[in-house]
Formats: sequence, C-alpha cells, structure tokens
Amino acid sequence: MTVLINAANLKVGGGVQVGASFLDELAAMRNDPELVGRFPWLQDSLAIVASSQVLDNLSPGTRERLPVVARPATVDFAALLRARYDVSFTVFGPEYVPINARRRIVGFADVTSLHPEYLPPARGKAKARQFVRRVLSRATFSTTRSLVVEAERVKRSLGSRWGISPSRVTVVPNAYNAIFDRPEEWRPLEVPKDPDVANVCYVTGLYPHKNHAILGQVHAALELRGMSARFLLTLSDREWMSLPQDVRRASLNMGQLTLDQLPSLYAASDASIFPSLFEAFSVTPLEAMVTGTPLVASDRDFVRDVCGDHPRYAEPNDAGALAVALADALVEGRGRRTQHGIEAARHLPNAADRGLSYVELIDQNLRGSRRSTLSQWRERNPSRVARRS
Repeated sequence: MTVLINAANLKVGGGVQVGASFLDELAAMRNDPELVGRFPWLQDSLAIVASSQVLDNLSPGTRERLPVVARPATVDFAALLRARYDVSFTVFGPEYVPINARRRIVGFADVTSLHPEYLPPARGKAKARQFVRRVLSRATFSTTRSLVVEAERVKRSLGSRWGISPSRVTVVPNAYNAIFDRPEEWRPLEVPKDPDVANVCYVTGLYPHKNHAILGQVHAALELRGMSARFLLTLSDREWMSLPQDVRRASLNMGQLTLDQLPSLYAASDASIFPSLFEAFSVTPLEAMVTGTPLVASDRDFVRDVCGDHPRYAEPNDAGALAVALADALVEGRGRRTQHGIEAARHLPNAADRGLSYVELIDQNLRGSRRSTLSQWRERNPSRVARRS
C-alpha cells in the first residue's frame, strides 16, 4: 500500500506555509514509535513530492528525515502516468491532472472561485482568467472523492453553491506554524526603524481579495490624524511593481520571506494590518496574535470566528475606519489586549493537531482503499468467491 503527499503545486502564500508545516509534522511523527505503530505506512509506504518553495521553508533536518522528491514543475505528466498510489493527498488543489490513485484527497481553499462576488471588479484578461479558474476549479473539486477545508462555513458553501455532499468534506482548521514557538530557529531580518514612523506589516501575497489597494488611502487618512506609518509588505518584485503608486509610496517591500524570518518581521513591527475581503482561514491574523503584535483586521466572520475580540476590527473597504483602528492600536501598543491574544492563539488547535488530523484522514481512506480493492477482486472473480463460500 502506497501513500503520496503532494505539495508540488504550492508556490506562494499560505499554501506554502501549510505544506511545509505538514511535512515538518510528518517528520516528527516518523520518530514517534506510538504513531508509527498506529500508522505503519508513515515509515513503509510514503512518497512525497514538493515544490522548491515548500522545501525552502522546512525546519532543519526535515528533508533528511522524509522521502521528499523536489518537483520544480507544477505537474509532471510522465511521473503521473508512471506512478500508482493507493491514496494521494494534495495539500491544496485543484489537481488539473488527477493523480493516479485509488482514493484522492484534495485540500480546498479556492474561496474566490466559490465566492467570486468578493473579488474586486476585473476587466479583459484578468476577468477571463478568473472565469476560467472558476470553471476549472468547480469541475475538478466536484469530481474529487474527498475534500479537506479549513472552516465549517466553507463546507456549507461547497454544498449550497456547488452541490458537493457534506459527507465528502472534512474540516481541519488552519494553524500557525510551529516555528513561532521555537525562537532558537528564528532568522534575523533587517527592518529599518524610524522613531517617527510606525512599521505596520501585512504578510501575504498579492491576490485581488487581499485588498492591498486600500493601503494608500489608509496611509493618507492616518496622516490627517497626525500619524505616520509605513506598511511592510512581503511581495515578489513583480507584485510590488504592479501596486498603485500611492501604495508603493506608503510601503516598503521586504520581499518574499521564509517562515523562519516571519517572527522577526512581526517583532520589528509596531502593528499588523489585515484588510482582506474574504478568506477560507488565513493564518496571518493568528501569526500576529501569537507574536503579540497589535492587529487591525477586517470586520468579517472569517476573522472573528478565529480571533474573537483580540484584534481591532474595521470594515476593509473603509480606509477611514481602518486608519482609526490602526491609530488606536499603535497608541495602545503591546499591552493587555495583545497578551490575551497570545494566550488565546496558543489554546487553538496547533500544527501538530492539524498534521495528525491529516494523517488520520489519509489512514481512513487507505483502509477504505483496502476494502475497495477486495470488493473489486470479488466482482472480477465471482466463481472463485462462490467456491470459497
């Protein structure tokens, strides 16, 4: 029996964080005799493919303890045709070319295809790309046997919008990476400091629903209140150059950081902002909370359901409201609210809990695959079944 863990299509954003975190947890599980006894395939029957971006974010030693094969291309057609697995788990899909496995499990976080109404208006090629992605996403996820989502509301939406049966969907909440609890592994990061300018980080890639365009207006509204801030962004050079000029003037691009650099970024920030329009379950607010960084976030259920009352909330399309909340957060600083946020974040399901949930789901499907194989043999050999009876 063979199991494939597929993290080869994870290139940017939260998917890389989840993929790297799961592989870190798998490496730890392989050193736990009790877990190996429960799930012997962890040692005997595990294959892993991962992108270079995921590999760059692994904890030290993880790659040596796991049978990981680096796959630079999102889809390796030859490998997909050659290899056969009993169960495959793609951390986040869609799988545009399905893996050759008896049972396929695919993670779903493409909420902008599920809820296109939360995307900013688009024209021309951008609008066409969104439409094609939405069609392909719905087609591929609708034919997948087992889906994993990060929130109950996403599971409900898959049922109401795409007609996907709840019995096919498992909820496994997101979690901040365990490296945030291991300061000895944090990598220093040079962040300019100015006593007259507050550093406000926004840790995410440039996706339309992340709402970066509002930052220029927030900066202007802060200046009207007599406060100066600089947004620390984590974008590729191409993403940075595509931002509106007023956003670039108000920001400093730190580049695409690795997971071991993120705690240093939060430590160097006076606050964190998260004006996203819609999410499945972004871990960015949790990262801010667990580092004690004052947080201003969208006043939407996808944040409130996870973070409770610990952030300061504002309507993400209202630059004035975001500026007021950010000014209050900067004045208050790292105080009682942020300390309570640290405690709350550490009581939520952690990366180890998520990793174990994934492994248990894979194991359930693996046992189901065994039963399915026996059923297929019986169907192909009715005379032999009759003789054995």
